[in-house]
Amino acid sequence: MNIWHDTIDAPRTPRRVRPGQGIDVIVGTWPISPGQSVWATWQRVGANGDATGGNAVAEWRHNSDVNSYWLAHLPPFGDGDRVSYTVQGSSPEGAVQIAPVSFRVRPLYIAWLWHQHQPLYRDPAAPGSYRYPWVRLHAIRDYYSMAALAAEHDVHVTFNLTPVLLRQIDDYLLNGATDGALDLTRRQAEKLTKAQVEEVLSTFFDADWHNQVYVHPRYRELFEQRTASARFSRQDLRDLQMWFNLAWFGHEFRSGDVRLITGDTVTVARFGSSAGSHMTTCWRWWTTSTRSCEPSSRSIGRCRTPGASRSARRQPFIRSCRSSLIQIPRTSTGPARRVRRDTRTRKTPRRTSSWHPATTWLASVEGRPACGQPKAPCLQTPFR
Repeated sequence: MNIWHDTIDAPRTPRRVRPGQGIDVIVGTWPISPGQSVWATWQRVGANGDATGGNAVAEWRHNSDVNSYWLAHLPPFGDGDRVSYTVQGSSPEGAVQIAPVSFRVRPLYIAWLWHQHQPLYRDPAAPGSYRYPWVRLHAIRDYYSMAALAAEHDVHVTFNLTPVLLRQIDDYLLNGATDGALDLTRRQAEKLTKAQVEEVLSTFFDADWHNQVYVHPRYRELFEQRTASARFSRQDLRDLQMWFNLAWFGHEFRSGDVRLITGDTVTVARFGSSAGSHMTTCWRWWTTSTRSCEPSSRSIGRCRTPGASRSARRQPFIRSCRSSLIQIPRTSTGPARRVRRDTRTRKTPRRTSSWHPATTWLASVEGRPACGQPKAPCLQTPFR
């Protein structure tokens, strides 16, 4: 009789055992023969040093090809228990067993890290302008709304905003930067050239169809009109100019007033309730000196993430999520620690007083002196 366990076809489930969780031990034997029996002998050593043990008799489950498979149930264990078990078998030919298998019972610690990153979209041929609007549009939707949602629940999460993203947001806020979509929005529909009309029709449906387009009757109507290659009037173009921007605002801003941590109250609900010829008035509001919707965009952008304390962080100006690899070891005296690693040497860098230029820039934006050590490697909120 041959016996095996802890393989692909005969695993332990779950692999990582949590406190109070039942354990299934699958065992394989060969050949298929009458008179066989299988069991698992287990021993437990608790966190306080007490020891217990027992046997778990396996039940035959099925045969597959020339093998038999058995299932034994180990009892639930407590936090910190160290458990070892030995799978044994018996047949008319004699007894067999395999090497002991051991594991430690502990909770599963999960760290949620949202890595918010955008590449540098700056147009080198047009200073102060960006080729794509994704920094601006995500800033008035995901970057605020995700953290606002996290703030409503007693959970923990980390939001990491890269310096290259923050630099572009601040360029919109402090320097009046623009982008191609924003320029097309500000231009009167009657003054759009043929090429600009085609640009609007080609790019102003760049949104999630189910969650941003179909949920707005007028925007959906324009979308179906476009898919049918129907002609767009100037009023249709004006409506599209507005709905593309409105659909990118977070749901809370389209539903009512939102009180930001800056003290500003923001809403674009009055625009969403307009339709047809009323969009002409909305467009005029947008393009006046007060730019009714754009102050809302800027106010939201200033918040970046609600309820979060942003500290200067040592990291490259442009960093991919892969280079943000972190290790979060379990500690018994406090929350998980974050340790930034050098991905080339796999060693934890020593603390020094030198600062990356991106850190110096962030400190200047926040009005903080560029000295000392950053308290955390990324933006964190205690909410999720």
